[in-house]
Amino acid sequence: MVEARGDRDAAIAASPGAAASPRNGWRRAGIAGATLGVIVVYLWDDLLFAAPVLAATRWWGPGVAFVVLAPAYFGGSVALALLAVRAYDRSTTGTPSRMARWLERQALGRRGRVGGSLMGAASVLGFVVGSVMLGGVLTTWMVRFSGRRGSMVPVALLSSAIFAVGFVGTYSGIVGLFS
Repeated sequence: MVEARGDRDAAIAASPGAAASPRNGWRRAGIAGATLGVIVVYLWDDLLFAAPVLAATRWWGPGVAFVVLAPAYFGGSVALALLAVRAYDRSTTGTPSRMARWLERQALGRRGRVGGSLMGAASVLGFVVGSVMLGGVLTTWMVRFSGRRGSMVPVALLSSAIFAVGFVGTYSGIVGLFS
């Protein structure tokens, strides 16, 4: 009975109309939508996170925007970095959380590979460039992932500070130049 059902499913899958079924169409549309969403977030995340910096810089000027927003981005980055490390630590002892799976996908992406190679250089310059390119969250997670044990708070603080100053400074500076 199982073989008959398997044969029937194989015959249906091999039929010419199988590829055009509504079920496959919705599945492809869902995959395409998810892929498009990942591309938009992956490529345009800087613009999404930069929007408050750009708007504040236009309203307040580059200096005030930097002084106000750099600490906010720093605090958010530190909090998320420590949550990321916590999620990773939990995933090594059981089922990975959604955040741990997302971080692993980010680390395997193009930016993660470039940042990982810079971080792999084990140099101060590599850490700084990795923090600017990847942000404090992914850089801190990659340091933990590379095998560092012990407190990650100093790493998260330093990486997040580098990220916040670099990110907010870059975007407020660009708007300041063109204002």
